[in-house]
Amino acid sequence: MATNEHSVINEDRLTCCSVPKQVKCCVDLCDSPDGHIHGGFRPDSEWVYRCLGELTPLLDEQANPDAFMKIYPAKVGNNNADNGASFSDAYCNVEFYPDAYPIAQIFQKGLGVLLEYFTDNRKPADEMAAHSLEVLLHFLEKNHFTQQGYSLENIKGMSETDITIFLVNHFFGKLSITSKYVIDGRLQSKGKRKENACSCSKEGCKMTGVFGDTSIGNPEVWHGKVDVLLNYTDTVLKVNHEEQEDDHDDSPGKTATEVKRRTSSVSDNEEIFAEVIVFSFLQKQLHPYRKHHLYPCIAVNSKDLFVYLYDSGHDVLLASSPVSLFDPDMGRFRLATIFLSWLVVNHKCFSNGLSSKLTSKNAGFFMCKKIDIFEEGLQCGHVVSPVKTARIYRRVRDRCEDVEDLNDKRIHLISCKKFKS
Repeated sequence: MATNEHSVINEDRLTCCSVPKQVKCCVDLCDSPDGHIHGGFRPDSEWVYRCLGELTPLLDEQANPDAFMKIYPAKVGNNNADNGASFSDAYCNVEFYPDAYPIAQIFQKGLGVLLEYFTDNRKPADEMAAHSLEVLLHFLEKNHFTQQGYSLENIKGMSETDITIFLVNHFFGKLSITSKYVIDGRLQSKGKRKENACSCSKEGCKMTGVFGDTSIGNPEVWHGKVDVLLNYTDTVLKVNHEEQEDDHDDSPGKTATEVKRRTSSVSDNEEIFAEVIVFSFLQKQLHPYRKHHLYPCIAVNSKDLFVYLYDSGHDVLLASSPVSLFDPDMGRFRLATIFLSWLVVNHKCFSNGLSSKLTSKNAGFFMCKKIDIFEEGLQCGHVVSPVKTARIYRRVRDRCEDVEDLNDKRIHLISCKKFKS
């Protein structure tokens, strides 16, 4: 007898049958006759030796403790998550646990894929993981990270908008299983590029993504527009740019607080904590059958990269140590950072979720008064601030007008010299 009951589906066990086995490289219309995954990287080559060496910051703390990539669990203190605040107005005090953990714990699956390929030339059996590896090898073999113009010096003179486009078009997008992305539409009118042109120095280079609606959340809780949604909606990217004093002129109407938020350090930006928490709850709502609900937000400035992660199933909030975006000697993208970024933007293939040591490091966010909205009432796109916010601002303006009237009277009295000495 037929039944209408739905079986529970584990999305992580599904294979992408529509993706053919790799015969030749299909990334960026590459002219390579064979896929990079089938050759080019011999286990005994100098290039493989260099790749293995650049995995050291992810795997070996003793080699260089200062460069070792760590994650720190955090507790959430006072916050305005249930006040309907936008991300730009979010506050979220956090206190970090004393212990640090290797970020490799989150990505053991992906690092295993890299080590097996570099040491034994073993290719992933999973087709999606194999395609992700092909994307990485294409990036490395085509030397995107060493080409002229893709350097620290090139990025220094860019505005925040142009840095965002450059990084997503030539770095994070190139490492993703799909190069599609959505940039906050409010940035479209800023920067120096024309239409869908990239902000790099290469003539004719076009964006592989679009400007659009990146809003997430719910007007009753934290909500707003994130800078970039990578891989369609798999990963959030946040770009902070340390502006020079003369850069403030192109932001009319910005208050001192707003300018401070934009130029503050990425490592302690409360807006990012709000974004990664909302994003994880949203993904859990959209994909309830996944093995885990640990989702990342990448935050970058012109020099460093940070990875924030929140697991809305276990209530665990993590923040990484700063990771240098560029090699200080070469001025090009750092190879170890390329590996980490590749793991993060393809986290659905390569993340194990939380280790047993991390599941007990609760953030305490489940104590939020409107946790039910985070669990069931979030949406992606068409999220607008509530009308009451506008009414509040109107009342402030009305009071300001009353104050101006009183000040006019004060000035009039002074000019008429009505006061006795």
